Amino acid sequence: MRNYIVYKCRACGTEFAIHQEFVNRNKNYLTCPMFGKHRDIIVIGAFDDLEECMKHAKYKRGPNGSIRQD
Repeated sequence: MRNYIVYKCRACGTEFAIHQEFVNRNKNYLTCPMFGKHRDIIVIGAFDDLEECMKHAKYKRGPNGSIRQD
């Protein structure tokens, strides 16, 4: 079973990763984290490793070491 699922919001294009346990508990209430009213999201992929998941979801380290999404 995969631990992390990557979703994409069709309305704004935001990609985000969610842990499988959270998805199982809140399956009917998943929305875009950027705009809570966007409910049209699709699954892009599922990954075992968070690092692999974040590479796919276009997360990168910023100049001060913080993680941000491109």
